[in-house]
Amino acid sequence: MTRPRTHPAGSTASDRKAASNKRLIDAGGAVKQFRLSRESVEAIAAIREACSLPSDTAAVERALALVRNADPKPRTNSLPTKRREC
Repeated sequence: MTRPRTHPAGSTASDRKAASNKRLIDAGGAVKQFRLSRESVEAIAAIREACSLPSDTAAVERALALVRNADPKPRTNSLPTKRREC
């Protein structure tokens, strides 16, 4: 048994991506593109693994939430390195 179609028959990947981006923007989000150093890519991978996150986007959003909610005078590195810190 297949799942029901969520997009019109004949829609392209570009059509689906445009619709997804529009929903994100309509909800107050934004589409961003960044150039990252190897160290940044490794940090995102470490956060993703430590927190069992499904995507790099989820890892970046988690890191931003941690920074936003961080103590103004952090005692240690505020990014998670272990599951219990997520």
